[in-house]
Amino acid sequence: MLKGFGSAAAAVASLALSDRAAAARPVDGGPRVRDLPARLTLDEKISLLRGATDPERLGQAGYLPGVPRLRIPPLRMSDGPAGINVAASATGLPPVSTLAASYNKDLAREYGRGDGT
Repeated sequence: MLKGFGSAAAAVASLALSDRAAAARPVDGGPRVRDLPARLTLDEKISLLRGATDPERLGQAGYLPGVPRLRIPPLRMSDGPAGINVAASATGLPPVSTLAASYNKDLAREYGRGDGT
């Protein structure tokens, strides 16, 4: 089993190393994203780093409250890449080893964006 995991890790590494030019290009989220750090108050920045208790208590592994005034949504985190342990609906991505086994760079980029586009 560990041998298979090592192969998956090697595949992920080869995907990452094979397209250095794409990896070196910064992702530009546009002016709204570039301006967000300057618009956040110190308390808002701390809340996005520290996290908080989820008011809905869904049993997830972590919670960031978001910043409604800047349209930053809350973020709930699961307990692992291959498992979901929450009391409500959640998006479960396949394990990274499954992605590595595909050797598909486009799929890896889509997975990394996490938005399904």
